[in-house]
Amino acid sequence: MDTLDTITGERIYLARIPDEEKYYKRYMGLLNAEHILSGTGNKPPTLEDVKELFTEWRKDSGNMTWGIFKKADNVMIGDVCLRYGYEDYDNDGPEVAIMVGEARSGYGSEAMKILLDYVFAEKHLFGKQINIINLGLYKENVGALRLYSKIGFEEVMERPDIDNGKVEIVMQMTRQIWHSLKKQ
Repeated sequence: MDTLDTITGERIYLARIPDEEKYYKRYMGLLNAEHILSGTGNKPPTLEDVKELFTEWRKDSGNMTWGIFKKADNVMIGDVCLRYGYEDYDNDGPEVAIMVGEARSGYGSEAMKILLDYVFAEKHLFGKQINIINLGLYKENVGALRLYSKIGFEEVMERPDIDNGKVEIVMQMTRQIWHSLKKQ
């Protein structure tokens, strides 16, 4: 989706990634980090792969991808997206995916929380009110599993990834759970 609101947190903000060569290169560097490659199971992307990815995101009405930028210096440190059509889930909610180049920095947690606040506000995204968000991660990605559990995502099942044989954990967050957690 080509236009996105900017969402501001305490130390970071989420914004549309500019369509510029320096951001393609930065994004490629982030994706090629060892902890990102092992968490996604992907092969290292080329600059051409990244450019194609950005083009696809901007055309896809079922994809909202924000860059994660540090407020202190406006450096992009990752991305977070809501998307439809990437994985199958047993509900009509989008999938959320996040990638942060600085592991264990707290930026991923902050990005996910400000995105959940944004999504579960009384807004309509993708032409409707979102009441559930899904995510999938590999079972061996214990850091991400801890992060999502701490935020309040609930594990709903495990399933095999048919592409690589790894076990994927499916987690979900509902509007109701998020609002009840915010009141605590």
